[in-house]
Amino acid sequence: MACDYNIELFHKTVKQHLCFEDVATSGFDSVMSHVHWVYCAYILLSMAPPGVSAGAKSLGDKQRQLQHLLENQEKRRVLQQLTQIGGVQRYTDELRQALAAA
Repeated sequence: MACDYNIELFHKTVKQHLCFEDVATSGFDSVMSHVHWVYCAYILLSMAPPGVSAGAKSLGDKQRQLQHLLENQEKRRVLQQLTQIGGVQRYTDELRQALAAA
């Protein structure tokens, strides 16, 4: 009975936090790939990912901490580039390329 509860809790968690139900394809191989990637994300987040404090218990808390860490890394990269000689122009060019590609 406890095993059934753990399986239900697992499925609830991957649906809420890892977009388990958001498959945008109907091909069997693609659906299986999506399922496998969701399971891999669950396993990685369930472990102790670098940058996540030991106090983060829920998968949602771990996701938020990782997202915050990634946002801070991008900000640091931009600030570092802007303080370099010619960095403003390089960053402007990078933004123009990104906008042109969008």
